[in-house]
Amino acid sequence: MDEASERVDISSLPYVLCVQILAELRSMRDTMRCRRLSRRWKELASDEALWQQLCARHFALTERVAPSFGPVRNEPERLISQRVVIEGVAGAPELIGRGVGIVRGVDGDKCLVHFLDAAGDVWVDVSRLAPADELAAAAVTDMEPCASYVEAAYKWSRLRQALGLETAAAHHLAPHWSQASLAWRQLEAWAFKVSPDLRASFNGAAKPGAWRHFVEELQLSPSDESQLLGLQLLSAIHNGQHFSSDMELALSNGVIEQASGDDTEPVPHTVRTQQATLGLIGGYAAYSELASTRLYPLELVAGWTRFFRDQLPHTHGYIVAAASFNLRKFFCVDLLTGELRVGPVAMARRGRPSLPETTLAAVPRESAQQHETTPALRCQLVKWLWQLSDRLTNGMYSFEKLIPMQPASIGVSLFPRTCGRGRACAARRRMRHAPIHRRCAAATLCEMLRSGHCPCPPPSLQLHAVAVLSWSDSIGSHC
Repeated sequence: MDEASERVDISSLPYVLCVQILAELRSMRDTMRCRRLSRRWKELASDEALWQQLCARHFALTERVAPSFGPVRNEPERLISQRVVIEGVAGAPELIGRGVGIVRGVDGDKCLVHFLDAAGDVWVDVSRLAPADELAAAAVTDMEPCASYVEAAYKWSRLRQALGLETAAAHHLAPHWSQASLAWRQLEAWAFKVSPDLRASFNGAAKPGAWRHFVEELQLSPSDESQLLGLQLLSAIHNGQHFSSDMELALSNGVIEQASGDDTEPVPHTVRTQQATLGLIGGYAAYSELASTRLYPLELVAGWTRFFRDQLPHTHGYIVAAASFNLRKFFCVDLLTGELRVGPVAMARRGRPSLPETTLAAVPRESAQQHETTPALRCQLVKWLWQLSDRLTNGMYSFEKLIPMQPASIGVSLFPRTCGRGRACAARRRMRHAPIHRRCAAATLCEMLRSGHCPCPPPSLQLHAVAVLSWSDSIGSHC
């Protein structure tokens, strides 16, 4: 037989070459299947360097770590501020029928739980508790060291499956998930300390299928969906904030077709007033303007995005991810670049400006380029929220009255408390006849906008029944 036509036993190839062949397989599942062929292939397919390469390629994982799953019972302190449910009621009839609760404290093996559907707090044995959401921050925020890259690959694959990631964005999962979950973890702990009402506004994880419904509703392409990886990861832990006043406003403007549960009842004025300034993204009061921006759940992201697209030109390439209670400030994601933009800003020319013309980059371009790890996938929404959580935790921003002498206006204030420019900013606020310079806003707002632009109302959005706008009547005399 001719030497060139002889059959080559692939198993007889050198070890390094066989490992390289395994590394070129289409999926990690195919690599795992090779472990069942023979003892030699099991050894080859278990090579640590091979799986390190696969983890880097499929998840952008650079360390041998993975998110933990399941109840955190060996470290009850990590359950503080988390949403939990009762897993077992045997021998504890007082726990029957209890819904979702928030852990307020820990004493030994017992947790003090505040149930959202009942008055009062209850001490519950930690063995009876489980995270209310499969991907709760308590269960997956902290990265666990793994014994091998094979174990790490298994856990990241499990997370990808739980998230339902189907696009190329899954190849950037590890760094973005780590940042998203850490941001929520810090925000949970901070909000729990300063305001139970703010913490209670955090939705649970988006329901299974919610993301796919969101994509189909807005008819997003795979590339669009990839640029929204940050929004998908954030909603997988907490699906934005929930306020009954937001749902009422959305219903009255046809943004959503129907509400469920308590959202079908009229919202009292006192509740609407209280919720107006509880936006997680924060706000400020200046002259006749009051802004307090909330992070929308997927339902309202889709609804207000359609609303913007119907009323403003050149908006089909944007997703509205967050807005103030009266839509006088909003954050949107550019589906082409993944860039997070904030608006509105004043325009020099008259007419009906487009959304791109009335917004600016929320993340400074120098910072974005300096810390960019995946240029094709920016996920600036995650980066921005993580930066906010860090500033809140470090005390740069505080939870205080946005309008002096108005106790009901308490919320996240974006006027800094721990930097020198904060005093200059406060001084400018007292100068009633001096404009608020954008240089000052750069010190007080995470978006750090460029100089030369002054705040202004948003482009011609036609809203109905915005009862919360009654705030404007009392702002001018205090700012």
